[in-house]
Amino acid sequence: MKVQHIRKTHKKTIRNQGKPRSIASILFSWFVKFVFCGILLFVFAIFAAPYVFDERLEVTRISLTTEKTLHWPVRIALITDLHGAAFGAHQEELLSKIKTEEPDFVALVGDIFGTGDTEKETEDLIQGLLADGYPIYYVSGNAEFESKRIEAIKESLVARAITVLDGHTSVYTRERYGFTDRISISGVDDPENPIENTVFQLKRAYSEVTDLDDYKILLAHRPELIDEYLKFPYDLILSGHAHGGQWRIPRLLENGFYASGQGFFPSLTGGVSRRDKTDLVISRGLSGRLSVEVPRIFNRPELVIIEIKKQ
Repeated sequence: MKVQHIRKTHKKTIRNQGKPRSIASILFSWFVKFVFCGILLFVFAIFAAPYVFDERLEVTRISLTTEKTLHWPVRIALITDLHGAAFGAHQEELLSKIKTEEPDFVALVGDIFGTGDTEKETEDLIQGLLADGYPIYYVSGNAEFESKRIEAIKESLVARAITVLDGHTSVYTRERYGFTDRISISGVDDPENPIENTVFQLKRAYSEVTDLDDYKILLAHRPELIDEYLKFPYDLILSGHAHGGQWRIPRLLENGFYASGQGFFPSLTGGVSRRDKTDLVISRGLSGRLSVEVPRIFNRPELVIIEIKKQ
């Protein structure tokens, strides 16, 4: 009796499996799947997207030490890759965060000016920095050369007492309580410069270092040229350009998916690394999805504050 019952059940199952589904049943099934996917996308948009495409301005603080003579710590605000991004009216949010950090000087390390017709965001930033009285040092990025306005940009900055470092060196000096600190600051143009290449400018800039015992900083937009920079014994190199690797996944893809000049799965996109006796600091930059063609993922705009202390 048990065997016969199993055979009957088996035959019934076979008959049910062979029964064709109605069009209404198929359409209803697809409708349910469509609604379910829509709900998932809605939940993602509400809860996950603000974190994935987070464009809140982040302040990254980096502490370094040196054996060079510094009677008290020096603080640097590193700004790169603005690309027309705005942080509040007249850049008030960005300027406020810089002011809170009380830097000794500001380093503008390329792609501060864009290729568009308007430079309001850049002008607001520079005007604000000048109004707050910071010494400002500038080197070009590829965007400035692509704009075809590089000479006009440099002339405008020099006219406002901003130090333009295109293969040259300047000395930042400060005095307190009878002590004097000197910091040598060199800079090179982006390799897009059609007249003077990076190697030539590096050699000239280093030849202008007047005291090799000074703490020496190099401003250079592109981090992928690190091997060229390391041919000269700078204590600190400041770069940008890589946009943090554009698409980052926390703990899995910390250096990002792609960076111009480095390709896929780059290694030099942000943070600080030690090379020989030189510290390399790379900013992820300030650009956001409204100012660049490819949106950034898990990659907030970044203002970098570097503090250097006597070891």
